[in-house]
Amino acid sequence: HPLPFGAGTEAAPIDLDRGELVSIVYTSGSTGTPKGIMMGREQMNALFAGLSHYPVETGTRAGIITAGTVGPVESVVGSVLVLRGTLVAYEIRRHGIGPLGGWLESSNVATSYLVPTVLRYLLPTLPAEHRLTSLRLVVLGGETATWQDVTNLRRHLSDEAMIVNAFGQTETISI
Repeated sequence: HPLPFGAGTEAAPIDLDRGELVSIVYTSGSTGTPKGIMMGREQMNALFAGLSHYPVETGTRAGIITAGTVGPVESVVGSVLVLRGTLVAYEIRRHGIGPLGGWLESSNVATSYLVPTVLRYLLPTLPAEHRLTSLRLVVLGGETATWQDVTNLRRHLSDEAMIVNAFGQTETISI
């Protein structure tokens, strides 16, 4: 149940040791309790510095597939800005799941965040031999991904592509 504005909640003190507060990221409650995670400048800088560990490069094209979820938006948009890249969006509610595979290719998307449920609906629309050749990084998050999801996706990616499980990242990104 949503809390009305000004409901009798006590504000927790801000942890000043984390540095300047630059963002509050709201989670979907993967731990069972929806909450806002305060992100300081140091955590945000660490998040973006970590991009060097992934197969992304300056000028990358990042695809964001929307179906009502907004959890990863800040980190995706921030990463694209840091990489001086391009963000391309696909609206499932408007276009449906069927054209998504073709859109990923025609839009030359190199990295994308997918909710595993969307992945599970996408993969059966792809011919068995179809490869998403431009896709070099797929981040799965927002809900639990299985090894079967990874195996099924891997069949459609190049050998160099990377799959990252980011479930629960909002709560643990600054650890």
